[in-house]
Amino acid sequence: MSRYTSTITKENKQYEVAFGYDVPLSEYFLQVFDLSKVTEDDEGLILDEGSWMTGKSNSEMLELYIEWQVPDKYRECVVLDLPF
Repeated sequence: MSRYTSTITKENKQYEVAFGYDVPLSEYFLQVFDLSKVTEDDEGLILDEGSWMTGKSNSEMLELYIEWQVPDKYRECVVLDLPF
């Protein structure tokens, strides 16, 4: 499984975006954490989507990748249905 993270600013808030490809499940995934909501008891998870886990198509995952500023080289893999 690959898992990458990046920190982005969107609407004056900071988010940590985790994304990747799970080979055994053949699944693209995306998790978004609102860093302003992270506490000792709460990790701030606001979005948890996957092409297998939640039944999103590759085009729906691509839309999420675009919305959450996943780098182009990973978006291209989704378009071509390739693992990364």
